[in-house]
Amino acid sequence: MMKLDRSVAMAIFLVGCGIAPDTNASPTIPEGDHTKAPLPINTPLATPTPIPSPAPPPRYFSEVFDSTPVYWSAFGTLGENIEPVLIDQGGLQVRLDNPYSWRYQLFDPYDYEDVRVDAYFEPQGTEPSSTGVVCRFSKEMGWYEFTISRQGTYSVLLGKWLNEALAQYTPIVYDESEYIKPEAQGYEIGLGCLADELWLYINSKLIRKVNVARHGLTEGKIGLTVASFENAPVISTFDWFKASTP
Repeated sequence: MMKLDRSVAMAIFLVGCGIAPDTNASPTIPEGDHTKAPLPINTPLATPTPIPSPAPPPRYFSEVFDSTPVYWSAFGTLGENIEPVLIDQGGLQVRLDNPYSWRYQLFDPYDYEDVRVDAYFEPQGTEPSSTGVVCRFSKEMGWYEFTISRQGTYSVLLGKWLNEALAQYTPIVYDESEYIKPEAQGYEIGLGCLADELWLYINSKLIRKVNVARHGLTEGKIGLTVASFENAPVISTFDWFKASTP
């Protein structure tokens, strides 16, 4: 005897009873509405721990260069970013491998009006060269720099940018000083910027006051500078830098 499929048998039974099976019936769905997407679970985000802003550096300070300077930037007049090197014994070393090159190391956080800057440096390498300090540095208006050479001369220059990669220097003072000894291992240089005057110091001695009223610089950054001339390399190592009230 032929066996009928259970579903076929059920259909025959229902027809025999006068009940027509619903051919459009949907399959049985378990309890629960499965036609809707599950609701998202809102997981609260962790509140980030605020990071405190670092305290600003003091406006007047001494820097001994026994670690990497944090607030300083370095650049050259040819648009090169040249980072000075911290040497093992302490000190910030600037090396110029090309003739007629200039490098600056600026303290970035503040602009100063009246201020005194001092530094001690040891020159190495070839001569002539010049090393010194800077005040009222502004890329828009210009700056003053006071430098000395171990050949016994010193100079005050007015620097101004001609474009982003080239600067022009106007001599304000060029002279000799008995306080610059060629045989000295190092020199202390200081520059006081006070209203319309520059006060020049060599080895803690005030050697000259220069009126700069006609140049009109009123404020700017402070820093260090090194320059080479016809010979290279030029190397200057700064032991310390100090900014103080004049």
